[in-house]
Amino acid sequence: REAFLCGFEHKVYQPKCEKDMKTLLRGLFISSGHIVDPNKEYYLTLSFNNEYMDYIYALLCSMDMEPKALKRNDEYILYYKESERIEDFLTIIGAGKFAMQLMEAKVLKETRNNLNRLNNAEIANMMRTAEASAEQTDAIKKLEKHGRLSHMSEAVQETARLRMQFPELNLEQLREKHSRPISKSGLY
Repeated sequence: REAFLCGFEHKVYQPKCEKDMKTLLRGLFISSGHIVDPNKEYYLTLSFNNEYMDYIYALLCSMDMEPKALKRNDEYILYYKESERIEDFLTIIGAGKFAMQLMEAKVLKETRNNLNRLNNAEIANMMRTAEASAEQTDAIKKLEKHGRLSHMSEAVQETARLRMQFPELNLEQLREKHSRPISKSGLY
C-alpha cells in the first residue's frame, strides 16, 4: 500500500522487494500515465516533475526497462514507443490483460497491413495484365485489318486467337491454353 501511494503521489520510496517496485510503478501509471490507442500508434507516457523523473528513470533502468525522456513545457516525460516495451511495462505493473490486448491489436494491425499490401500488389498485377492485354488486342486488330496476321507463323496466329478469346488472362495463363508447349518469353 505504501509503495502504491508513493508512486501515485510522486514520492520517493525505497522498495524492499521487486513487488514494491512494481506496485510503485502501478501507482505512478494510474496517477500520471497515458497510453495511446494501439490501433493508431504505440505510445506510453509517464509525466511528472524533474526530480521524480530522475528517480523513476533510474528505477526503470535497474529493471532493464530504460525509457526515453523529454521535456514538454514544464512537464517531464518518460515514454516508450515500441510495442514490446509497452507490453513489458504493462505486464510489470500487473496489467497483463491490457498487455494481451495490445498484442492482439498489434497482430490484427500487422495482418491488416499485410493483407492490404498483398491486395495492392494483386491489383497492380491485374492492372498491368489488363493494360498489356489491351495493347496486344489493339495490335492484333491492326494486323487483322491490314491482312498481315494470316501471313504470320501458326504459333503467332494461335496466340492472337487465344488473346482475343481470353483478354483477361496473364501470359502464364495464356501459355497454358496453347496447344503446344511454349515458354512465357516465347509467347510474349
